[in-house]
Amino acid sequence: MHTIKIAGGRVYDPQKNAFEIRDVLVDGTVIGPDDGNEAAYTVDASGCIVTPGLIDYHCHLFSHVQAGSVPADLACLPYGVTTAVDAGTSGAPTYSLFHEMEVLRSVATVKAYVNIASLGILSNVCMEDPRPGSMDTALIEEIFARYPGEAVALKLRNSLGVVAPGDEGPVRAMVQLAEKIGVPAVAHMTNPAVLPERTAEILRPGDVYCHVYQGIGETILDAEGRVKEGIWKARERGVLFDACNGNSNFSFRVAEPAMQQGFLPDLISTDLTPMSFHKPFVHDMPRLLSKYLMLGMSLEDILQRVTRNAARQLGQERELASLEAGTVADIAIFRLSEQPVVFGDRDGERRVGRSVLLPQMTVKKGTIVWAQTGFNL
Repeated sequence: MHTIKIAGGRVYDPQKNAFEIRDVLVDGTVIGPDDGNEAAYTVDASGCIVTPGLIDYHCHLFSHVQAGSVPADLACLPYGVTTAVDAGTSGAPTYSLFHEMEVLRSVATVKAYVNIASLGILSNVCMEDPRPGSMDTALIEEIFARYPGEAVALKLRNSLGVVAPGDEGPVRAMVQLAEKIGVPAVAHMTNPAVLPERTAEILRPGDVYCHVYQGIGETILDAEGRVKEGIWKARERGVLFDACNGNSNFSFRVAEPAMQQGFLPDLISTDLTPMSFHKPFVHDMPRLLSKYLMLGMSLEDILQRVTRNAARQLGQERELASLEAGTVADIAIFRLSEQPVVFGDRDGERRVGRSVLLPQMTVKKGTIVWAQTGFNL
């Protein structure tokens, strides 16, 4: 007998990038085969969207130590997010504490970038030191060896105030060390100290340029509003571009022309902090994804960014981006509601969308960990 039957939903298949009406069966902690057997418990998902659990590839989760972090389970599970990646809040000396406090104590699967700055990101009044001479490369390598598959990338905030204007040393040191360890490098690019095209040129295929639609200082657009040639070239080489919205890292005046030119994000993540969780301009993952519906992306292509693309970046496409038999039973259920919804950006611009994704249920490793009051249980 199956543990749970999720019946009659529009099931999103990331491998096909398409929907089909079918049941999803859960056996213990994995997706079960459709063998005609009954289930102990049935969830009526008719009229709903059923997806693999979403992946937030960039958020801040060191909530017991860093002022700008949110608790993983509170920020993830009620919103259909079952896997989250901390965006380099911890440096190598504090990573073991992060592992103990956040990874081991969360129901959601938590992974992390490791900041090249030893202290990581403590607060906005205590900036990290990413200079190559301050990097504890031996300890960073030890952390990746000790936590394989959990520590998944290196991180640098390539912003003025953190990095000296035009100083390519930190980004080059990060990329060089990432190459040695065998992990991606992730460059934060809000108000960049090293220009967008130059940073994009330094990054390798599989590395991530984050906050792609930010509007402070130099952006991905030239003076005529066209996506810069070096940014296109980086994408052609395989550099990935993450929207990671955050409180200050998204501008309609950058996003709209870029997307109209076909420059869509490869990844969509929240960059959740206490400044953006349940507040403008993110609120939560489903609300953020709804903004990209308003911006003209299809629901299929949006879900691809937070399932298959993110899972592939984590090296777990088969495990985390499928609802086929034998894969982990991480599942999210949403209802797409047609109603006005207002989206904003840090420049004070506002846009009104016509639909919003509303979370209904989250299943983590075969257990229902959250359900909307009144949902079809």
